[in-house]
Amino acid sequence: MTNAEKYVVAILLLLHSVVSGDEIKTSRTVVERPVASTVWPLPQYIATLPVWYFVDAATFRFRTSAKTPQCDVITDAIKRYQRLTFLPVLPDCPRLRYQPQDIAWSNTPSAQTLHELEIRMKTCEELPHFDMDEHYTIEVSVTAPEARLRANTTWGVLRGLETFSQLMQTVNDTHFLINATYIEDRPRFSHRGLLIDSSRHFLPLQSIVQTLDAMAYNKMNVLHWHIVDDQSFPYVSSRFPAMSEKGAYDPRGKAYPDLLTSCFEHGSPDGTKRQMSSRTSTSTSAAMK
Repeated sequence: MTNAEKYVVAILLLLHSVVSGDEIKTSRTVVERPVASTVWPLPQYIATLPVWYFVDAATFRFRTSAKTPQCDVITDAIKRYQRLTFLPVLPDCPRLRYQPQDIAWSNTPSAQTLHELEIRMKTCEELPHFDMDEHYTIEVSVTAPEARLRANTTWGVLRGLETFSQLMQTVNDTHFLINATYIEDRPRFSHRGLLIDSSRHFLPLQSIVQTLDAMAYNKMNVLHWHIVDDQSFPYVSSRFPAMSEKGAYDPRGKAYPDLLTSCFEHGSPDGTKRQMSSRTSTSTSAAMK
């Protein structure tokens, strides 16, 4: 049996298991009826109660506790999530994170206002690494308008901030709702990666930056960037500049060192590691064509 035939058989078996309704076992929490504020990816443990708090985007703040060490990554993340958490409803997605204002207010007539999220972290780490601790807990109290985020390291705080932003339900562009919630979460896999290949399909800087942002929203932590190969050599080498002059698809489709630096600097604050690869044994053929 050839490799192609093996692949076809494997796909057919997979389709059969899905169509026949075979149960896929998982140790993770299962949300029976997802709602607008369901967290993605689903945390290891999440419990919610029908106790609601109003959140005013103009006055709400993210506050680090006195025992939390000074950390530039967290300072930048707080500024970022102060904006991301309270983004207005997109005009082309009117139902996204949205409840009609009359329903939202009538269902919670006596809701108190949640004014802040207290963040407590033990250790500041400036750069992501393979064994980084991404565990965190979030508690939006059921008895009082209080919210706390706890984590051992920078990376747990980043994952927790993303989760907290997803708990918000929009009333209008300035007011939001959040319900009493308790979450304990950690990644199932330490390596959660995405591969992009700009050697075969050139990607501008903005596309790569958007990819890094999307990875952060989905709590992925490794970007594998395949930058050069047989099809093209877009990387501008200071030592061998002729490689990109002859090997890039066109003069506009080049990856300059400052582009790489921008991507590295953009990814680190989100807790994303970058890996770059090339096939040096065949990559020279792109410049020889």
